[in-house]
Amino acid sequence: LAASAIAFALLEGMRRYYRHIRNVEGMGEGDPKLIGAITLWTGPYLLPAILLLASGGGLIWYLLAGKRAPERFPLGALMLLGALAALPFGLN
Repeated sequence: LAASAIAFALLEGMRRYYRHIRNVEGMGEGDPKLIGAITLWTGPYLLPAILLLASGGGLIWYLLAGKRAPERFPLGALMLLGALAALPFGLN
């Protein structure tokens, strides 16, 4: 439960900081809630792998799309895919 709260707080802090600095939304309000729920589901040890897979997947998607890349990317969907990819490696 504590890891879930920490994961939520980290992403919520990043979301608010970006909005404060740039005066635009950089992340949806549901993304921190989703990472909190994912952390409850998978446990705290997979959190770095999930975030790495999600951000790496977004980067690959952006690079492959080139000039056709959308202005906004669905981080929530990428986090879910990252969780599904990392889940088998975290089960005992």
